[in-house]
Amino acid sequence: MNRFIAYETATGKILGSFSGEEINADEHMNNFPNGSSKLDVTGVATPPDLRKAYVDLSGAEPRVLPMIGLPLAVSKETVIADGVDSTTISGVPEGLEILVDGTSYTVTDGSLELSFSVPDTYLLTANQWPWLPWKKEIVAE
Repeated sequence: MNRFIAYETATGKILGSFSGEEINADEHMNNFPNGSSKLDVTGVATPPDLRKAYVDLSGAEPRVLPMIGLPLAVSKETVIADGVDSTTISGVPEGLEILVDGTSYTVTDGSLELSFSVPDTYLLTANQWPWLPWKKEIVAE
């Protein structure tokens, strides 16, 4: 069986896949936006969940790789809710947007320091392709 992956030519973001015994891959590409490319992955091992994979365009030939988690580290998951005690998220790729209960912070220097004045549990999330989505709860007591 022939198997193809359609992806954004500029980024490697996977848009979908299609397969069949006698498939016209060029015809199937009409179902994807302009600027898309196809990659023949017939007989090639690919990650089982293509929603968590991308096409790596950095080498001589494109190849499908699994997405990896963001390399973020949190200094502490519990802080005192006094507006002074803080936690630091480090290892943040430049330009990554971190949401703290829906409020956006764009990191430019590799780390984000947070303090809280109100006791609560705060949800931190980051979702930037090609990284896997990240989330962490910080408790302010």
